[in-house]
Order: sequence, then structure tokens, then C-alpha cells
Amino acid sequence: MSSGVKKEEEEEEEEEEKKEEEEEEEEEGEEKEKKKEEEEEVACMEEKHEEEEEEEGDWRRRKEEEEEERLVVVVKDLEMLEEEEEEEEVVMVVVWKE
Repeated sequence: MSSGVKKEEEEEEEEEEKKEEEEEEEEEGEEKEKKKEEEEEVACMEEKHEEEEEEEGDWRRRKEEEEEERLVVVVKDLEMLEEEEEEEEVVMVVVWKE
């Protein structure tokens, strides 16, 4: 009878060990899944950051182009003003001569 009790105890211990192993495997699987999700999240964040940098670069390029266009317009306006001033001076000289 004592051998039957020992056998039962051994079987219970084996079952407990199997359960513990299964739980450990399950935990490892969950940890791997969690790690995989974190890696995917990091990759997604990096991609988003790269896209934002690219958009910012595009925005800066557009701003620079707009500013260059404005500078060209300002230069043209200055040239026109200088031409007008020269004409006015000439007109003034003519007026003074009369």
C-alpha cells in the first residue's frame, strides 16, 4: 500500500512539474509575443519619425523656395523703383531747367 501511495505522489509531482513547465512555456511565449509587439511598435514609431522628418524637409524646401521667389520679387521691385527714381530725377532736372 505504501508503494501505491508513493506512486500516486510521484504521479502528482510529475503532473505538477508538467503544469509548471507548461506555464513557463506559456509565459515565455507571452514574453516573446510582447517583445515582438514592442519591436513592431518601435519600428512603427521610427518610420513615423522618418516620415515627419521628410515632411519637415519638404516644408522647409517649400518655405525656402517661397522665400527665394519673394526675394526675386523684391529685387525686381527695387529695380523698378530705382528706374522710377531715375526717371523722376530726370523729370526734376527738366523741371528745374524750365
